Amino acid sequence: MAESINTLLAKSLKTAKKNSRNNILKTSQLSRADRERLQKAFWLDGIMKGWYMLTTPDGGLGNSTAWYIQFWPFVSYYLSDRFGSAYCLSAESSLDVHVGENTIAPQIIILTENSANQVVDLPHNTSILIYSE
Repeated sequence: MAESINTLLAKSLKTAKKNSRNNILKTSQLSRADRERLQKAFWLDGIMKGWYMLTTPDGGLGNSTAWYIQFWPFVSYYLSDRFGSAYCLSAESSLDVHVGENTIAPQIIILTENSANQVVDLPHNTSILIYSE
């Protein structure tokens, strides 16, 4: 007997939750079937190519609240995945994190030794400027 869509969705969600880091996932952490199933049911929202965040269907895709909640977990995971420990936040962004500033700046600046001058566009008019020292 074939599994119901709800059973398949529950299995996909369990896999996604297990493989996520603070509800952030890379494409490689999910099968295509799981990813498509979760996106169709509004449990998974794209951040940028290859990166997703787990959401709730009642929050609606593109909801800015979910993005702002996941902003710092995403930045941490993305940068450590890309640069290991060879990066740091700009002084302004670092101070915001340390004093518990709740407002997300439209753009944060990351300094790295790697040759990587670029802007990474993110949802809801936010971005990361990666600057090579």
